Amino acid sequence: ENAGGLHDVLALLAVLVWVGHVYMAMANPSTRESLRGITLGWVKREWAQEHYEKWVEETDRQAQPRASGPGQS
Repeated sequence: ENAGGLHDVLALLAVLVWVGHVYMAMANPSTRESLRGITLGWVKREWAQEHYEKWVEETDRQAQPRASGPGQS
């Protein structure tokens, strides 16, 4: 009998956590952009700059063309 009550409480808790995750992913404007990154593989630069500044800086450094040839490094 106690196992059934515990199961019911844990099931309710799991549903509440799931609902919270769905809300944060879809309805909450501050995290909606991250859902785009997960599903489509890209986010707006402004959002990335605000949330992952170091990553944006590293990406920018890697995107800069590098000089190559004799005597250049």
